[in-house]
Amino acid sequence: VQRLMVERDVARAERDEAQGWCVMAVAERDEARAHIVTLMSEWDQAWALAEPGDDRVTWWSQIRETSTQG
Repeated sequence: VQRLMVERDVARAERDEAQGWCVMAVAERDEARAHIVTLMSEWDQAWALAEPGDDRVTWWSQIRETSTQG
């Protein structure tokens, strides 16, 4: 019985550690998403300043179209 209680405690500790890793992964994912939103906003501002016919306008329109489809 004692051994089973120790194994249970070890299993709980491993579970808690795994949950901690999951929380950190979610936080990192959210941080990355926020960074992407910021970059897209900066690109949108730069795109608004680009001249018609500028290759960057065509390139950025394709990127935006692709990113909003997924």
